[in-house]
Amino acid sequence: MRVSPLLASLVLSLGLVVPAIAAEKSVQLVLSTPQLDPTTTCEFRFPEPMVDGRALGQPAEPSPLVVTPALRGRFVWLSPRSGVFTPDEAPRLGTTYRFSVRAGLMNAGGVATEATTDATVTTPAFGVKGFSPVTYLNADDASALPAFNLLFNADVRATEVAAAFTFVNQTGRKIPARVAQALALFHPEHRFPIHRSPDRSLLTWAARFAASRAPVPPGLPPPEDGERENQLFITPAQALPAGEGWQLVAAPGLRAIDPTLQLAAPYAIEIGTVRPFLVSHIEAANDLEAGRRFIVTFSKRLADEVKPETVARWVRVKPEPKNLHATVEGSTLTVSGDFALGRDYEVAVAPGLRAAEPFALAQPHQARLAFAQVAPRLAFEGFATQQLSTGTRKFHLQAVNVPRLRVTAKLFQPDTLPEALAAYDDYLNPPETKDDEIQRKIDPSKIAGREVFKKDLPGTAKVDDLREIALDWDEILGPGQTGVVLVTAEQLGKAATPGERPGVQAIVQVTDLGVVWKVSRQDTFVYAFSLLSGGHLGGVKLTLLDDKHAQLGEATTDDTGLAKLPVATAARWLLAQRGADLNLIPVHDDDGRISLWRFRIPHHEMDDEEEGEGARRNDGRQIFLFT
Repeated sequence: MRVSPLLASLVLSLGLVVPAIAAEKSVQLVLSTPQLDPTTTCEFRFPEPMVDGRALGQPAEPSPLVVTPALRGRFVWLSPRSGVFTPDEAPRLGTTYRFSVRAGLMNAGGVATEATTDATVTTPAFGVKGFSPVTYLNADDASALPAFNLLFNADVRATEVAAAFTFVNQTGRKIPARVAQALALFHPEHRFPIHRSPDRSLLTWAARFAASRAPVPPGLPPPEDGERENQLFITPAQALPAGEGWQLVAAPGLRAIDPTLQLAAPYAIEIGTVRPFLVSHIEAANDLEAGRRFIVTFSKRLADEVKPETVARWVRVKPEPKNLHATVEGSTLTVSGDFALGRDYEVAVAPGLRAAEPFALAQPHQARLAFAQVAPRLAFEGFATQQLSTGTRKFHLQAVNVPRLRVTAKLFQPDTLPEALAAYDDYLNPPETKDDEIQRKIDPSKIAGREVFKKDLPGTAKVDDLREIALDWDEILGPGQTGVVLVTAEQLGKAATPGERPGVQAIVQVTDLGVVWKVSRQDTFVYAFSLLSGGHLGGVKLTLLDDKHAQLGEATTDDTGLAKLPVATAARWLLAQRGADLNLIPVHDDDGRISLWRFRIPHHEMDDEEEGEGARRNDGRQIFLFT
């Protein structure tokens, strides 16, 4: 007999046995659910007509099938050749039911049928159907006081099964478990998230069967906050000591309230490593925002008794600076004050400091550290940006521990601008990085353009001081002038680290040209306007370029500021030019899109792998709204 792949999978997953007999004598069993559960019905398909039309839809008396062990239920004919067996009672857990054709069963012609079946269906064994930790499980840094809710597929009594639960680590150390019946109404930690149950139900196997036959009326949800006899709340009787491989184990033989049901094999929940409480790290940190401070990191969250006003009981700094104060957050203790540069300080943490879990620091910890000045830094207000040519005409630079610096500016022409920006991409996204220094200087002499500004400026006068310098576009470009400029600022004098001179670069487009566009299936509609007035601009030359700077299309805006360009999926840049004013804008970039969800317009975008036959394709169309 040939068996369909679906039926074969059901046979394997459900323990259904299809006897190897001639197809014309075989009764096929088809289940209504992919896996056996309390809502499953069993359809039997006979190889010959068994009844006439008068019997359809009616319970068969007696049933054409015999179930062993006995299972009360009804058999209803769906067609002359098939019918459905529906149990009237919940099948018992851990039981294999065998179906056979009733002896002497007649077919529709009144002749004894030769059809046979030896199909079996096995119900799940009694056991845990899901667990939920009260807090996040981190196997590398497990809590010493883990708590779990365990959900069973049959009722259990906490007082009778408590001895079956033990917390065990990989060395065999055991801690007894404290077991309680779940009562979420008074204990929020007893709530069991329904998604943690594989069958998306908090009910037992038998209760699910009853609920499927007598659903809860609308507006009357099941009392999930009441005492649940199939759920246990389990914690260790004492804190788990430091150790690896901790587990919560339920021993085989654990019995349900129904004494015929017991756990056949051990059930274990991996907890992980409980780390000892110790000082993980002490660091002397210095930055402009938070100042000089010692950061003491512990392996566990600190106890509530460790407060800024009590820290001095356990933590001392010698010599003690002025304005010494502490903050505590989680597992981190920070000590701040008027610390001096280059001076050695001793930080000592005394034993007895307590963690939030029942641990105390067993050994003293000391560290001798000194503060270094903040690393020299130069920073522009942006790496690649546009500025309104009629605004403040200032571009801001910040310097830290840089006494003197040089600022240069290189002006680009329309024909060399795309190459300049492509070269600048290597600055923004270098192929190699070092530590926290992501950018590496690009040599302005290797980029086509004209140097229009070079000036040495005083930087910071004090150590760890911040100075902000406003660069003036009127001085760099000329009064009221526009342009695309590569600005470079770098430290003068000897670098603190050879080959590592502090510096920063930015490409700034000083412009009055504003551009928005909309891509349709056939065209790219472009609208040019003045950033100063908001009015449309005619006579703006527009050029679409690919990433190799090849021209893909060209147009000029009309008197209303509109122009039409071809659709080009390979387009990388849109260059707008009006006289000496330029604006080069990246296209097909998420930064240049207006998302429809911001306007509460329902939409759906599909990835390529989501698209299939009959699916709507995302054709790249964008909508721009003007107000």
